[in-house]
Amino acid sequence: MIMKNLHTFILILLISSSLGLAQKSGKGPGSGMGAQHGKPINTDEQTYKMSNLSSFLSMSDAQLERMENAIREIREMSPEEREALRGKLDDYTNMPKRQRDSMNKAWGMLDQKIKDAWREYVDSLEKEGLDELRDKMDKLSQSDRLEYRMNLLKEKGLINKE
Repeated sequence: MIMKNLHTFILILLISSSLGLAQKSGKGPGSGMGAQHGKPINTDEQTYKMSNLSSFLSMSDAQLERMENAIREIREMSPEEREALRGKLDDYTNMPKRQRDSMNKAWGMLDQKIKDAWREYVDSLEKEGLDELRDKMDKLSQSDRLEYRMNLLKEKGLINKE
């Protein structure tokens, strides 16, 4: 997938899910019958939005910064790049559950230090470096990606060579 890491993918899913209800309803806040009296129509939607806000408020500055970076990357994408990413997200969501679980488990089983080192490395790259990394990762199989990632982190001195 064209993802610099699973964390960015999860952030994108979080952001898209927080926008999902507004898009599905086709109505903005305060629209519909009864809204003219100042009464909310869909309290479930409001509760959902408030829980998302609560989630954002409980995030660390580092998590919020990663989210900002993910949003910035999306804004910098061309329409073609956005469409390609949308296709990759669709591929992921349409993937059989066991295959998605396998991918998630592989990432989740990694030591937190490795995940943090990967995040630190990717966050340090400029757009050109990210593009090169994505191209390289896209050409690798899922199992080869992990080996490449580990070797790259060792080479950059971000994790111990063992």
